[in-house]
Amino acid sequence: MLAASWGLGLFCISYIIVSVFGVTEFGRTLGSSFKKFLSILMPEVSNTPSGINLIAVYLMTLLLSYIIPKAIKRADYQKNLLYETWKLAAKKDSTPEFSSIIFSSWEKGLPVAFTLSNSKVYIGYVVETGIDSNDLNVLPLVSGYRDDEKKDLIYLIDYKPVLEKIQKHEGSDISKFLISIPHREIIHANLHDFDYKKHFDVTRYDRTLTEPDETNYTVEK
Repeated sequence: MLAASWGLGLFCISYIIVSVFGVTEFGRTLGSSFKKFLSILMPEVSNTPSGINLIAVYLMTLLLSYIIPKAIKRADYQKNLLYETWKLAAKKDSTPEFSSIIFSSWEKGLPVAFTLSNSKVYIGYVVETGIDSNDLNVLPLVSGYRDDEKKDLIYLIDYKPVLEKIQKHEGSDISKFLISIPHREIIHANLHDFDYKKHFDVTRYDRTLTEPDETNYTVEK
């Protein structure tokens, strides 16, 4: 039914295009040449205007059936239809936890801080995942842990200089440094901006509180 509906729709559109095109000067000139061409292949059809018009409509339908799918495919490619579909699905309850924040990370260009059940923390970018995946493959930028007493984030290892050196000088594939994190081991996830962390550190209640007007909130890039 869908194919028949598309075929009928294309035929109607083609009929309108041929009819409008036929009243133009260029259309009449082209129609005359087309009639001479048909008189060689199908003399009996070339003597009937309705037959010529019907063949012209058929040809226009074939042309549209080639052009329209190409245009739709190109539009879907530019929108990255697969990405949009996954993004929409990530907001539903049927997808794994933390799927939605992954798309926020990609769109904002910020890494995600994953706190695991053993208090280990990995901060990095999710580079491989899937709607039905049980694991996240993360490229770590910094790793650390949560303090047992206050659960503060303690930085432990900075991967960035090493990864940059490997990528720049050795040309190695940094995908071999990906860390696979099971969804079941993640107890908390949040976007993490390294540039703003220091501002939150100086405005804690358990430390000397810095008044907002005394704090420079300009981020140094």
